[in-house]
Amino acid sequence: MNPNATHFLMLSCHYDSKYLEVAEEYVAATDGAVSCAILLNMAKRLKYFFSREFSQRKDIGLLLVFFDGHDSVNGITDMTYPLFGSSGFVESETIPLKQITLLISLNLIGAPNHIYMSRYEQTFGMHERMAEIELELRQLGLLSECHQLFYKLKDHDSDIDDDHNSFLESGLYSL
Repeated sequence: MNPNATHFLMLSCHYDSKYLEVAEEYVAATDGAVSCAILLNMAKRLKYFFSREFSQRKDIGLLLVFFDGHDSVNGITDMTYPLFGSSGFVESETIPLKQITLLISLNLIGAPNHIYMSRYEQTFGMHERMAEIELELRQLGLLSECHQLFYKLKDHDSDIDDDHNSFLESGLYSL
């Protein structure tokens, strides 16, 4: 929404996953398909809200980005099935990276009992706000059938190797 904005909020996922022989019990659907379904459903259900909120604004736009798959995961460099993931987006600068204010990656959102904690000090305040919004929606009865995703927890010493790493290497932090 609003492709001429000066800054963007970017929501991302990837629609294909590499088969990982080294990862036991790895379910690609929870890594990619669920997050894609969530973004597509959100776009469908909130299209009028997004149009109203973003169409007339020049300061902020919304990007829904569907990557074609993982970048190299856990050092796997087999290019039999090359998927470019976020690295192709970063390298081509489809949107100048300095215009992306925040990246929210929805990967792994379908995993049972998966939780999101803050991975970066730079985005901790925004992460806390996401946890508060989730709690407010739950209290209103709008999220009654799913487990809590966002926790006000910090783990700034570790990270998950995923699509956001290409952005991180370029100085853009994510939730």
